[in-house]
Amino acid sequence: MPLDSPTHISKTILQRQQDIAIRAWQLQTLLFPELTHKYSGAMEEKCLEDIRYHLQYLYEALQAYDKNLFTHYIHWVNDVLSSRNIPTKELIDNLSCIKNVLRQFLNDEEYSLASLYLEEAVDILKRQIKQDTPDILQHSAMQHERKHYLHLLLNQERHAAYSYIHALVNKKYSLQDIYLHVFQAAQYEIGQRWQENKLSVAQEHYCTAVTQQIMCSLLPQIFSTPKKQMHMLACCTSGELHELGLRMVADFFELDGWDTCFLGANTPEQAVADMIEQQHFDIIAISTTMTFHLDRVRSTIKKIRSFESSKNTKIIVGGNPFNIGTGLWKNVGADAYAGNAQEAVAVANLICTTALA
Repeated sequence: MPLDSPTHISKTILQRQQDIAIRAWQLQTLLFPELTHKYSGAMEEKCLEDIRYHLQYLYEALQAYDKNLFTHYIHWVNDVLSSRNIPTKELIDNLSCIKNVLRQFLNDEEYSLASLYLEEAVDILKRQIKQDTPDILQHSAMQHERKHYLHLLLNQERHAAYSYIHALVNKKYSLQDIYLHVFQAAQYEIGQRWQENKLSVAQEHYCTAVTQQIMCSLLPQIFSTPKKQMHMLACCTSGELHELGLRMVADFFELDGWDTCFLGANTPEQAVADMIEQQHFDIIAISTTMTFHLDRVRSTIKKIRSFESSKNTKIIVGGNPFNIGTGLWKNVGADAYAGNAQEAVAVANLICTTALA
C-alpha cells in the first residue's frame, strides 16, 4: 500500500540498529522481567539479532513506502516463532517497544511513518490474520510428481530422485513443467515446512543441494536448444545466498534460445560492472530473496545505468520482496518484474521486442 506523499527516510534505523535493538530489549525486559530468565546468555543475543532483522525489514519497507513488505515479514516471523513455542504476545510486545524507542532516534516525520507500519503489524498479529497457502501448492499441476519427488528428497534418496526426474524427461514431460511444478513447488513446500519447524536447516540445505545437482545433470538438454543471438546476465545481489530461483530463470532463458551468463549468489556490485564492461547484454536479471537487500538492488541498478554501453540494456528484478510489494520494481529502478522463470522469459522477449521496434 504505497503512500502518495512519501517522507524521506534517512538511514538512521540501519546506522543505529544495534543501539535501538539494545534499548528496545531493555525496555521489554523492564516491562516483563520474566523474560530475563527465559532468554539469558546466547538466547538474549538471539533476541537482539531478531530485533535487528525487524529493523532492517522495517527500513526497507519504509524506503519502498509499502507496508505489505513489513507486515508480510511479521506474518512469517510470527509463524516461525510460534512453531518454536514463542508466543505471539512476546512479538507484539517487542514491536511496541521498538516503536517506543524509535521516538528517540527519528525525526517527527520519520517516526510518524514508522509508527504506522509498526501499528499495522501489531494489529494484524492481534487479529491473527492468516496468510493464504501459496497458489503454487494449492493449484499447481503435477502435484503427484511434486509430492513423490519431495518424498524422495526428505528420505534422502538422492539417486532415486535423480532417476525419477530423468524418467519424467524420458516420458516427454517438458523441462519447463518439471522446473515450475516439481522443483519450484517442492522448494516452496520445503520452505514452508522449515517455517513450521517440521524441517531442520540441514534437511532444507540437503534438499536444495540435491535439486541443484539434478538441474546440472539436465544441462545437456538445456544447452542443445538453438540460440537466437540474445544475451542475458543473471546475478544475485551482494550478500544474497539464495540462488536456486535465479538459476531456474537462467535455465529458462537458455531453453528459449538465449545465451546466458549466470553469476550466481552473492555477486559484488563491482563484479557485475566488470562483466557488463566486457560484454553486451540485452537483459540483466537481478534476484534477491531477503527484503533487507533491496538497497543493494537499487545500488546495483544505479551502477549499471551509469555505463553508456548499457543504456539500452533492460533490467528485470525478481524474488520474494517483489512478489509482495506491488510496484516495488519501479521503486528500485528496474524496467520490469517477473514472478517466476516463465514470466521472466515472456517479459524479456516483450520488452526487448518493444525496444527494437
